[in-house]
Amino acid sequence: MDYGIQNDELTVYLNEDIDHASVMRLRPWIEDLLQKHRPLLLTLDLADVDFMDSAGIGFVIGRYKSMKKSGGRLKIVNAKSKVTKILHMACIEQLVEIH
Repeated sequence: MDYGIQNDELTVYLNEDIDHASVMRLRPWIEDLLQKHRPLLLTLDLADVDFMDSAGIGFVIGRYKSMKKSGGRLKIVNAKSKVTKILHMACIEQLVEIH
């Protein structure tokens, strides 16, 4: 896990499967980053994510809600086709930009 800040955008680079175990670590880490930096845009870079389960979908929806509550938005970039398919099956694109 790594992150970068540029202007009002916080980009988080995830490098592991997003499942129940990883979400338990990721959620507080990202929420701390959101509180510290207060970005208008949170970008989740999923280039190194090979798998996402229902906990991962919940994780994405939770970050969407956090950003919406603070007046910001969430974007997902570089998701592999398998992960993109899971996101589309869950209709995440109705809430979040997927590039």
